Amino acid sequence: MTASFRYENFLFATPWSPSGTERPVQDALGVMLFIRNLQHECFPQFTVLTGVREHAELLLTLIGLVEKIPELRRSDWPRNRRYRAFELLWACAQLAAKGGDISAIEGILNLRRFEDFWESRTSPKVRLTEPSSTACFRNLSYGISPHYWTALLNWNLIERDGDDAKLTAAGSRFFDVLFPKKSKKQLEIIKRHAQNWLDPKIGLSESDLIELAGYFPRKSKNIYATFSLWHEQAQWLSQNTKGTFPAIWKLTGKKLASPESCRTFADELKNFTPNAPNLGYALRRWVEAQCPDLPQHSLKESLSLTSRDCRDLEYIEGSARFTLDAMVHAARTVKPVTTPMLAEQWANWLNPLASQFVSWLNACRNSEIKAAFSGVSPSKPQSLLDAVLNRHQEVKMSRAFIVKDSGSQLLLTDERPPAAGGIERMLEQLANNPSLPSDRDPEHPIPENNPVWREYSIRDWHWQRFAAWMRLDAQAQDSSYIAAEHDRAIDEGVGQ
Repeated sequence: MTASFRYENFLFATPWSPSGTERPVQDALGVMLFIRNLQHECFPQFTVLTGVREHAELLLTLIGLVEKIPELRRSDWPRNRRYRAFELLWACAQLAAKGGDISAIEGILNLRRFEDFWESRTSPKVRLTEPSSTACFRNLSYGISPHYWTALLNWNLIERDGDDAKLTAAGSRFFDVLFPKKSKKQLEIIKRHAQNWLDPKIGLSESDLIELAGYFPRKSKNIYATFSLWHEQAQWLSQNTKGTFPAIWKLTGKKLASPESCRTFADELKNFTPNAPNLGYALRRWVEAQCPDLPQHSLKESLSLTSRDCRDLEYIEGSARFTLDAMVHAARTVKPVTTPMLAEQWANWLNPLASQFVSWLNACRNSEIKAAFSGVSPSKPQSLLDAVLNRHQEVKMSRAFIVKDSGSQLLLTDERPPAAGGIERMLEQLANNPSLPSDRDPEHPIPENNPVWREYSIRDWHWQRFAAWMRLDAQAQDSSYIAAEHDRAIDEGVGQ
């Protein structure tokens, strides 16, 4: 395939989708919709882009301010542009207060663009009309407003008000903690600064920005300031939502009731699953283990079935993705190469994997997943390679990064496959131990004990996000993990 176009990625490819784009191909096996559905089943209040509680709290604060100061509601701007302007204002206020130190900024996204805006200003006053502001207002689908709007709605902290929102009673309680009641004079100061910021002819001086910085919530002041309020909203959510979250909260609500109980529970989880990649995964394993103790049959059944669905999809998708990565690696290093050649070369581990794959597929309740890989036979290991390759070509079409020619030779196209850093280590491990681990097979270790295989066989399903949001311990806000999840979401083409 010859690249003749340079477009952004297409999540759902068609025969007319342009090829040769620069970013990695998204959702190579067409399973993301099923994964997102299960994530929503477990934690309807989150998406893969709602990772940091402080971002949600800042957006709630800004919505509350716009509600209290109606003059700030620019009706001639779309909602995301309005809140991007305030996000940029908050960034500049923090930069002014901290002498331009970007590491001191809290609660916002788009940091590098905002830093560039700050450093390239051309006058003593900071204005929205600075030439560098163009970059700040590019891609309005990325920022605290588009990422956290739905989350605040789902948490019942805001309700729709035209194209904007207003705080609910619960949201007002948060606002009063995040933005303690100000005097009329102080609100007038905020109003004046914000209006001058929105006026391209006026702008703000650094002293104005420093003054404004003192009015916004800071995580560093007290990470537990809104702890009890989030606990109340989780309780509300468990009573007003369907799916599996009511069962999850039934088991965890009391354990997460205070900072002290969270710390005790965190220690319990670390002992329960010593090799867990993060606290969220340990929490998931603990909840699954407690499932039989749920008093209500409906909650027990919901949690049990969803846990099984998640595990089935992890193993099916993970094994298929590993197989696809292995074929890409082989096509790069061995030429020519065909699926019959690989089936013979990999027989020691491909044979048991094909058998395991069929058992996972038979147990899966999702008929579409079963149909996607229906050609796999435990007696014909090559059928796993062919089924995975066919699925990739079927869902990606012109965006497929590996194809089979008329002579069954594997060829790499101009498309860029996702990164697969652990594939060589995994193939080396399989050469010595041909069985992939499964927690359903007592003879093999569970996935968290194998750092390479868990890259393929464990998905988060928002468990770490939940652990971080509820402050399971003071360090539960695993920023590096959340950032990695966010980057993967962007690569997979997921947004609000």
